[in-house]
Amino acid sequence: FYLRSRDWAELFLERGGRFDNWCASPSEGVASVIGSLFLISLPLTVLMKNSALMAASLGLFISYAALNARFIKTACKRKGFIFVPVAIAVKLPLSLMVTLGFCSGIFNFARSIFFRKA
Repeated sequence: FYLRSRDWAELFLERGGRFDNWCASPSEGVASVIGSLFLISLPLTVLMKNSALMAASLGLFISYAALNARFIKTACKRKGFIFVPVAIAVKLPLSLMVTLGFCSGIFNFARSIFFRKA
């Protein structure tokens, strides 16, 4: 997922920022970023025991769940409600890999523009 996302980000920027909806929709991209932020905020919430950070983590999770409502509904319908936490637990790290890959692709594209060999 990381490599595919990295390569897609570079292609996205080369094409002038046009989305290719065969891979992902803009809302799926936002969900990946929100899921990544949630994964980062969760250990910080536990370590710092800050109520504002806890509220932010909860808000991020609710936003992530809302943006993945179709995925959650499909998982619930096919495997039952008990499977939904497992599906989310698998999807969240994948979201982090997609987000990191996208960031890497943007960095690689910027590096190729600013540090071209003469």
